[in-house]
Amino acid sequence: DKTMTKRGLNDFNNKAAVTMRNIQEMKDILATELKKKTDFENTELLSSVLISVMCEVFAGDTLYIPMFKAGKAHSKLRDKFNGKNHHELAREFGYSTRTVYSILKNDKPMQKKTIT
Repeated sequence: DKTMTKRGLNDFNNKAAVTMRNIQEMKDILATELKKKTDFENTELLSSVLISVMCEVFAGDTLYIPMFKAGKAHSKLRDKFNGKNHHELAREFGYSTRTVYSILKNDKPMQKKTIT
């Protein structure tokens, strides 16, 4: 029983340490990207505040952050689609044909409204 308790505590401590490293890493990456892409002077402070707010708001939640590049790829795939080139697009984008069908089905562009 005591072994399980110690093991459980060690697992918890290990997960907590990994989480803290991940949070620190996110803060550091955010500060670096802010320096590259903005003219903010104190990116370290801003990144700390942003991460702190995210931790408060999303504490205990699991977040899924979709890849931005996938959205661009899906858009390019739709643009290149001619109604008959599913297999060609699958090879070009490195997807299965089934994935191409799924992207085309699920990522429909917004319908244009016509004014009459």
